[in-house]
Amino acid sequence: HAQITSQESVLTDLRCTKTALENQLAQACGEITSITSEFAEAQEQMIVTESELNDIRAIKSDLEIQLIDASEKLIAQKATLNYILTKRTGLECELAEAREEVTRVTSEL
Repeated sequence: HAQITSQESVLTDLRCTKTALENQLAQACGEITSITSEFAEAQEQMIVTESELNDIRAIKSDLEIQLIDASEKLIAQKATLNYILTKRTGLECELAEAREEVTRVTSEL
C-alpha cells in the first residue's frame, strides 16, 4: 500500500511538472508570436525607411542636376554681363571722344 501511495505521489508530481512545463511552453509560444509580430513590423518599417531613403536620394540627385544647370546658367549670365559691361565701357569711351570732338568743333566755330 505504501508503494502505491509513493507511486501515486510520484505520478502527481510528474503531472504537476507536466502542467508547469505546458504552461511554460504556452508562455514561450506567446512570446515567440509577439517577437515574430514585432520582427514583421520592424521589417515593414525598414522597407518603408528604405523606400523613403530612395525617394530622398532621387530628390538629392534631381537637386544636384538643378544646381549644375543653375551654375551653368549663372556662368553664362556672368559672361553676358561682362560682355555688356565691356561694350558699355567702349560706348562710354566713344561718347567721351564724340563730346570732345563736339567741344573742339564748337570752339572752332
